[in-house]
Amino acid sequence: MTDSRNMEPQDPIQQVFAYHQRTKHQFDRYANSLGYMDWATQPNPFRLFEGAPGISLEFPSEAKTPLYGEVFSGIPRAMPCA
Repeated sequence: MTDSRNMEPQDPIQQVFAYHQRTKHQFDRYANSLGYMDWATQPNPFRLFEGAPGISLEFPSEAKTPLYGEVFSGIPRAMPCA
């Protein structure tokens, strides 16, 4: 059922579907947005969770990374495992 004042469905599930249809990306256009980046509410990609152990990841040295041309040459140079 639709509310005639704002044309939004009254059923919560239908509201979700209607919102998704209005705000999803299409093949021929980007999704509707606020018209600006809302940096204040961006998620933190480096979240910390209380009680969860932290894992330190090794940052590879430049000697361990392939050269740009080697990425596209097909066969990478051999490297020792350590």
